[in-house]
Order: sequence, then structure tokens, then C-alpha cells
Amino acid sequence: MKKISLVLITGSIICTAFNKPKSLPPNYRDAYVGLYFCKSTCQVINVQHNGLMNATDTITIRVAKDATDSVLDIIIKHHIYKVKLLNGILYSYPEYERYGGKFFSSDSISFTSSITLGPSQCGYKGKKN
Repeated sequence: MKKISLVLITGSIICTAFNKPKSLPPNYRDAYVGLYFCKSTCQVINVQHNGLMNATDTITIRVAKDATDSVLDIIIKHHIYKVKLLNGILYSYPEYERYGGKFFSSDSISFTSSITLGPSQCGYKGKKN
């Protein structure tokens, strides 16, 4: 009886020693993380001209993984937009916010955000560095 127990314990130790630990699958958000160099086009209310004014600029957008699964942080000029990533589409997170966008493959982005409750908004289009 002692021999059988000893053989079983030794066998289980040897078997577990040769099993490779299963590695975790890569996080699909990793492909989108990085810096994107974008052209920004903003429409802002101009009180002096009684209408909307267009402003264009170049800007760097940083995309980072959020602690929440499927959520990315879009960082533009120190403002963090949380987006839910589903099939390359960026949905505002939480859902009631007024921004969103899309990835074109993993190296191009299009993102739109509303600045205020009025008609003012900014659009960003660019490629990953």
C-alpha cells in the first residue's frame, strides 16, 4: 500500500513538472495602443461673426488600454475619452457621452468629439507613428 501511494505521488509530481503552463492569449487592444498623428478640424461658435468658425491643426492623440476590459483611453490635450472597442468601432463609455469613432485597420483612426452641448465639435483623422 505504501509503495502504491509513493508511486502515485511520484508519478503525479513528474507529470506536473513536464506540463507547460498555458499562456494567456494576447490582448486584442494591444494592436491599437500608441501615438497617432492626426489632422484636427474643429467647428466652434464664433460670437463676433455670428456663426461657426472652422479651425484646423495637427495634433498627437495617445491611445492606451484602460483597466476595464474592451475599453481604451483616447487622450487628446490632457483630456481622456473612454471608449468601448467593438469590431473596430469606438463607442463612448459611458454610452450617454457625445464622442466616438472608428479604427481603420490597426494603424489609422477617425474620432469625433463634441466640445459643448451646442453645435461645436472636433474631428480627428490620422495614422499611427
